[in-house]
Amino acid sequence: MDLQLAMKEMEESKTFRKAMSIFLAIGNSLSGTEIKGFQLDYLAKASEVKDPVYKHTLTYHLAEYMLEHYPEGTDLYTEFGAVARSARVDYKELFDNLKRLEKECKASWDYLAKVTEFALEYRTTREKILQQRKRMAEKRERNKTRGKIWALEGTAEGGDPNRRRRTSQNGPNSLQVLGFANCFPWSVNLQSRVLHHIVMMLSMI
Repeated sequence: MDLQLAMKEMEESKTFRKAMSIFLAIGNSLSGTEIKGFQLDYLAKASEVKDPVYKHTLTYHLAEYMLEHYPEGTDLYTEFGAVARSARVDYKELFDNLKRLEKECKASWDYLAKVTEFALEYRTTREKILQQRKRMAEKRERNKTRGKIWALEGTAEGGDPNRRRRTSQNGPNSLQVLGFANCFPWSVNLQSRVLHHIVMMLSMI
């Protein structure tokens, strides 16, 4: 963020733009050339180049000229807060931090992948348990309904609901007595129902 702001500070600074143009003009005057620009490394030499008479540096002459011909200019350093902060950055430390950040990001991605896999497995297992519980509840409900049907059938026959069961265990049922057992090889429950219907039909004659 500071680096981006530093570029903006230099781009928008009128004092810096004016100083660089004058610095280029002084350099062309001293070297007798008409170049259009210079490398920024040349700025570091501004404090080394001195005039032969007063031994003032090139920076001194630049500042003096700016005060005389551009008095509305600033001291330049005050405008370059982000520039100064960016210059103090230890780029080796920054590079190490970026490498560490990259490593931690990769580790975080691996961690998130494991969490996602666990969450998917948990959801699948949870759904299986819910389905099992639903089937067990339906089975219990069917068993309750079946018991009620047996009780109603026993009551309709005018006796103990468990009489049919005891009768089938203790002796021959009514169809066996009537000789229909071999004709209807059904279960005891179905035979009892058929017998009940036969009795009802006979009572209506």
